[in-house]
Amino acid sequence: MDVLFDYKEQESRPKELFAVSAGQGRINDDYPAEVAREIDYESGEYVDALIHGDSMFPIIMDGDVITIHLEPVTKPTKNKIYAIKLNGEATTIKYAEVVADGIWIRAENTEVFEDKFYDIGQIMNLPIKILGTVVSVKRRL
Repeated sequence: MDVLFDYKEQESRPKELFAVSAGQGRINDDYPAEVAREIDYESGEYVDALIHGDSMFPIIMDGDVITIHLEPVTKPTKNKIYAIKLNGEATTIKYAEVVADGIWIRAENTEVFEDKFYDIGQIMNLPIKILGTVVSVKRRL
């Protein structure tokens, strides 16, 4: 695959591309173990991910490459798209909105993915973790 990300203000890791789901969370190549060990979430690293699925269509489509700003996110903004790890396994990209009694995980394309609500107990037990913010999309024409 060619270099898919060339943005001067931030540096991503295009050679360490992994797959994330923009669907029901079925596809999950996730970070290769050697990449995961090198990621410093506190430093705000950028990584690229290949998208599988259409839950974020038309903003992000199947086959797009996104850049994720890996950083601790404790108060997500409902109009930003996040990389979210569900059940400690599947990584997906969705909108996230924290409310008093839990968190809503929402897609752009509700025909593919219905909004899901997780209460505080589910957040702790599953667990659900927001890995970072999607900051750009690269698409081949």
